[in-house]
Formats: sequence, C-alpha cells, structure tokens
Amino acid sequence: MASNVSLHDLEDFIREKIVEEGWTHCRLSLYLKRMYPGIRGFSVRSIERFCSDKDIHRTSRMDGYNLQQVVSEAVRTVGPAYGRKTMTGYLRSQGVRISETRVGQALSLANPIYHHNRREATTRSMNPIPYSADYFGHKVHIGQNEKLVLYGVTHICAIDGYSNKIVAFITRKWILVRQPDAYCGAIDPAVRCSP
Repeated sequence: MASNVSLHDLEDFIREKIVEEGWTHCRLSLYLKRMYPGIRGFSVRSIERFCSDKDIHRTSRMDGYNLQQVVSEAVRTVGPAYGRKTMTGYLRSQGVRISETRVGQALSLANPIYHHNRREATTRSMNPIPYSADYFGHKVHIGQNEKLVLYGVTHICAIDGYSNKIVAFITRKWILVRQPDAYCGAIDPAVRCSP
C-alpha cells in the first residue's frame, strides 16, 4: 500500500464509485479508510469537499429548463400517467439521475392536468372503513404461501385479527402426479394416488 495516497490520486476511482455505482460519501469514506489504514484525508467531509471541487455528483446537475425538456420528452415517450417515482426510475434507466423532488416539480409543469388528478385522487390512500376486531377470534385471516410449490410444499397460516397472533400454521407436502400441473393430494397414509 502506498503511504502517501491522496484523494487527487484516486479521482478516477472516486468518480466511478459515486457517479457510476451511486456510492454515498460515507460509504466511500469507510471503504478508503479500510483500504488505506493510517492515512489521513479520507473523512466524509474531505470527500464532500473534494467532490464539490471536482464537480463529482451522484445526481445530474441539470438546470430547470433542461430538466423540463427531458421530462417533457419522457412524457411524450411513455405517456402522461407516470408519477414522480415511476418517472424517476424511467429517467435513471435512460442514464439521467435526478432527484424525485425535482422530477415531481418538472412533472407538475409538463403535465398540469394529470398532476392535479394525481393530487386529488386520494381514494387509493384512504380506507373508508377502519379495521376493527372486537375480540379474540372475531376475524381470522388465512394466508397461503406457494413459493415452494415447485418442490411440492405449501405453507398455510391463520392469524387472529384482534391479537395479531398466529393461531394456526401448517406446512403441506403435495405429491405430484404424472401431469405437471395437477396434484394428487396431501401425503397421508390413507390417501393413495392412482397410477
């Protein structure tokens, strides 16, 4: 290991980690301190200053006009229904890294009608009847997990709505018959599958 490594010597490495891989300053600081123990100058604040001086940023430094143009073009490409989160993901897939807040502001200008409709559509986020279970056993919720169905295993769970306790849990192993999508039944000595 070199004894006098500085951030200037590692500029390309820092640029790659922050811009391409999206590392934070804190993560980069921890990594450099671990790679070069005993060398000063790898604090989070030093890396922040260095990145600011060298114009290294995780997100694109795009002015409002250019951002508006990029978002408007994206709306023309994918349609007006994308919201702030989905549009941010789409722009990142295109190589443009902009914060969700700025994308939301640009969407409100690029598509005011859809933006207004998304803000007013509170039906998705509000439940008109609040949930209540008055006593133990009043409401029991049953769930089934079939993630291991390829191995012939199914998990079934019953949860009490009042206490949030698991009141029953069963794991079933199924015998697969010759047809790939059909099940013969649970493994049980009394149950026999026809050949």
